[in-house]
Amino acid sequence: MDAFSQRGALERTGRPLGVVELVYFGWRFWKRDSILLSFEWWIVAVSASSFFLYAISQWSIFYSLSIFLDAFSRWFGFPVIVVVGVIIFARGVRLARWLEIALFVVGFLGAYIWVTYEVLAPVKPWVYLILAIWFAGFSVYLAAQLFSFNKKYLALFLFLVVVFNLFIAIAYDFYHIPWDDEHRTTFY
Repeated sequence: MDAFSQRGALERTGRPLGVVELVYFGWRFWKRDSILLSFEWWIVAVSASSFFLYAISQWSIFYSLSIFLDAFSRWFGFPVIVVVGVIIFARGVRLARWLEIALFVVGFLGAYIWVTYEVLAPVKPWVYLILAIWFAGFSVYLAAQLFSFNKKYLALFLFLVVVFNLFIAIAYDFYHIPWDDEHRTTFY
């Protein structure tokens, strides 16, 4: 790959600093003993950095890892693990470690099935959309709670994140950029 296409790949895959931020906030959740949130943040960081490494190296192992972890986060990580993790974190309660581990095992097994079996391909966009709407509903509830605690800027920011998340979910699954490659590098 020549320098021009490497630079383009770097520009298309977002900010590498975003991965550092994800790792940092995962560590912050870890320090507060929030295993669910910390591991999900780290999974998103590994997924993003894997796609970044794929874009500059074209090694398929990075692409496969990114797709697998993205499937995990989209179908189970955010709609289940983050929702449960935020509720637990906000309430100050704890889940049994075996239950936290079981959530990740179920999520990884489901992601493996989701990525491996092509027969599921036609329903994936719709399932992802339903789960994005579910997560958006929880996030709007959380934004309303923040607003009621006089955290208006955080509530507004969270609401904007919800809007962008739904836009990206719809655009990614239901719209294909005509000049994009099969791995949707331009979209990223």
